Amino acid sequence: MITIKNLSKVGDILNSEGMILGLFKNDSEDMILSSHLTDGSGDVYFNTKKDVLIKYFNSEINLREVYITSDDFFVSKKFREETRQYLKNDLVELIQMGDKFYNTIAIGMKNENIVKDII
Repeated sequence: MITIKNLSKVGDILNSEGMILGLFKNDSEDMILSSHLTDGSGDVYFNTKKDVLIKYFNSEINLREVYITSDDFFVSKKFREETRQYLKNDLVELIQMGDKFYNTIAIGMKNENIVKDII
């Protein structure tokens, strides 16, 4: 289970007048992604790995596949100050820009500095 209050933000991977996809780390230096949900019900936090992110940045997989490959069975969803646990599969269709490959996303939305740091 991800404890959101213990995360430190590395930065936004995708941003358009607010974070769409953010990268965080926990105390163990594990990589955690936070994705905004399309229905406006908050953000979902899930674990990922460097090799999965590299595949995403190289447009080998889309964001939905990054989410699905997470080892999490339960994910944390935050809306305002409330955090709840959900089955990962219940939120897969709500990942904002989940069907997009990284190379199809507008350049102005991307943070290329994070990409360089990871790759």
